[in-house]
Amino acid sequence: MHILIETLGWIGSVLIVGAYALNISGKVSHNSRAYLWANLVGSAFFVVNTLYHGAVPSAAS
Repeated sequence: MHILIETLGWIGSVLIVGAYALNISGKVSHNSRAYLWANLVGSAFFVVNTLYHGAVPSAAS
């Protein structure tokens, strides 16, 4: 279970940062479905990871 949670956290981080990088480089629009879904899924994965580790302030912000 630990490896799954860690993997979700890393995937979430990559999705969030990757979406941001694509947005600022002009490759995706801030209102495109790809950008929105990458942020939504990435954020959900990141919240799961932070709650698992008991980092409630990080998950709540």
